[in-house]
Amino acid sequence: MSKKPRKKKKRGGQPQTAPAKKDTKYSAGEIAMAILGAALLIMVAGIIITSLLG
Repeated sequence: MSKKPRKKKKRGGQPQTAPAKKDTKYSAGEIAMAILGAALLIMVAGIIITSLLG
C-alpha cells in the first residue's frame, strides 16, 4: 500500500469583509449636514416652481 501525499485545499475566493453595523449612530455634524442639504433641495425646488409659475 503506497502512501500518496494529501492535496491541500486552496483557500479560494475573496477575503471576508466585516459585517455591516446595525446600530449606526450619526454624529451631530452629519445630522446638521443632512438638514442643510434637505433645506437646499427644498429652496432650489421652490425657486424652480416659482419661476415656472411666473
